[in-house]
Amino acid sequence: MSTKDNLFQAHQTMIAVLDHKFQNVPEWKAFRAIDKALLDLIGAPSVSNGSGATRSVRVGSESSYLQLGIEALNAAEEPLTTVKMIEFIGARRKIPGDLDHVKRSIVSTLSKSDRLKSVPWRGGRAWWHVDRPVPKESAGTGANSPAADVSSLIGGKYVPP
Repeated sequence: MSTKDNLFQAHQTMIAVLDHKFQNVPEWKAFRAIDKALLDLIGAPSVSNGSGATRSVRVGSESSYLQLGIEALNAAEEPLTTVKMIEFIGARRKIPGDLDHVKRSIVSTLSKSDRLKSVPWRGGRAWWHVDRPVPKESAGTGANSPAADVSSLIGGKYVPP
């Protein structure tokens, strides 16, 4: 790996740590916007996987499923089902055509995080912040209820997050 590729990799590692630590600091958000723009201008490097093949390194131009999931929860201010998370993520990042694979990948990412948890919500399950109390549920079935969103994306079969 070249020095430039090593530098980009170190940059990404440090950004991930600082994103976690300063995610709600306005100055950090402003810095990340500038950082992403600069990285888009200079282009992403590629790194070898050891077999001679190379892969593109994400250098900030595309947010992770976890980052976008947390943004979705902050915007909604209530727990969100996996399907609602997928809708939010899909509006902000290109999602491959295989929705079942994407759902498994997102659920895996969110499940492994120490920042989110699956909670009971409106008769089903939804994602919420580990360090925040779950908000009180509103009455009835809203646009975020499992029954309201399952059939539109997962062929009518609900699989809890």
